[in-house]
Amino acid sequence: MTAIQASIADLALPPPRPVQIFGETASLAAKLSLAQLAPMLASLCLAKLVALHGADDFSAYSIVTSLNITCYITATGFLQSLYYVCGRALGRREPQTYAATLSAGLIWAAGLGTACTLISVLAGPAATAFGVAPVLRPQIAHLGLVAACGLLPTTLLMVLRVHATMKGGAGLVTAVYIGGGLLATVLAAALARFGASGVLWGVTAANWLMLAAMLAGLRAPRLRLPSLSAGSSALRAALGTVFAMGWPTGAIIFLDSVASLVSVMIVARFWLPVTPLHAAVLLCISIGLVGPLGLSQVAIQRVSISNAEGDFATRDCSAWSVLGMAAVYGVIAAIVLGCLGGEIGKALIGPAVTAVPPALLRTIVILGGVVLGCQSVIVVAASALRGLGVAKAPLVQALIGYGVVAAGSELLFSLWLKGGAAGVWWGLVVGFASTAAALLLRCFKEFGPFQLPVASCQFAEGRSGN
Repeated sequence: MTAIQASIADLALPPPRPVQIFGETASLAAKLSLAQLAPMLASLCLAKLVALHGADDFSAYSIVTSLNITCYITATGFLQSLYYVCGRALGRREPQTYAATLSAGLIWAAGLGTACTLISVLAGPAATAFGVAPVLRPQIAHLGLVAACGLLPTTLLMVLRVHATMKGGAGLVTAVYIGGGLLATVLAAALARFGASGVLWGVTAANWLMLAAMLAGLRAPRLRLPSLSAGSSALRAALGTVFAMGWPTGAIIFLDSVASLVSVMIVARFWLPVTPLHAAVLLCISIGLVGPLGLSQVAIQRVSISNAEGDFATRDCSAWSVLGMAAVYGVIAAIVLGCLGGEIGKALIGPAVTAVPPALLRTIVILGGVVLGCQSVIVVAASALRGLGVAKAPLVQALIGYGVVAAGSELLFSLWLKGGAAGVWWGLVVGFASTAAALLLRCFKEFGPFQLPVASCQFAEGRSGN
């Protein structure tokens, strides 16, 4: 029996009890969240190393990393469709489709990684076109070239990560990402004497070594990659399916990231002294999303498999379990950032904090906490819907919430209403809060009323039997 057939056989077992569903969901989410936490904490350490070289270096580094993170999470958001397509193939007992989907994912990952590399190379001209302060432009151009060298392995890793998770190898994923985060920190610290470029060279080396470690781990019998299709009709069909599911998801995440990226560009153009703090709070938000990102991957995987099997009780119970955990996490994370964000900012960027009035600092970190809470719900709700194959409706909601409401509100509150740098954050709050509300309403429509996990499963069992 092959590993994929064994996975399918496991899926054929009777539906688990609600408490078991909740426990399994929490366990898998914890492993995947740890895999997200390591690189995020490493990012915090790297930012601290760069901040030691001065506010201008930190601002230039933050702009380049914001641009590259926008591109990276857009690409990996596109590739998250593999959780749905691969999960559906397992649920339908179609191992050949599963193998073709992985092949298609690797092809798309290579193309998207190349695109991310090109965009990083063009970071300097982009900063000039947007009117970023001239003092930052040469450093942005240089750092963009250095960062470009380490982007391709990150997109390829996403595909291998999906496969490992589907085959029960979440532990391998966690180990590789924790090891990679530690390695990146060590290498960056060793090269920090060369400034921000040395830090980025350390990250680049760590990214390629992580890819090599993941490939080595996948040589284990139960995690081995299936025979990948090449030039077959199944591969062509899989390329189309991944694209059809992936582009709305990538677009949603792109719009999410653009709202934050635009905020950085606005602050860097009009309120340069506030840029380090603004970037530091955005970095804290990124780190705070570790938990929801792990939950989102669990949501799309479990919902897609149970939906393909017709097990609507498990599907709805899994969806509301992760949404409930995301809501609780979002509230706690928002309070923590609101209370401790100022201290984190001081520890991260040091003397640059003195350029920001205390009242403005408090306002920014509190609003940053609200944005983090909203994003926690958005990330998981959108993934739960993707597990059903619902992608275009969230895209419309994101287009309005991020592209119109958030970006427009940033300009409205900061420039037209004279709110300054704080107005940028009020705009982000309005955009993200409206998007979170719209996605939750869609979840009510697809999964039924919100209830505790046990009650949710009982409700779903009754509904699916009608």
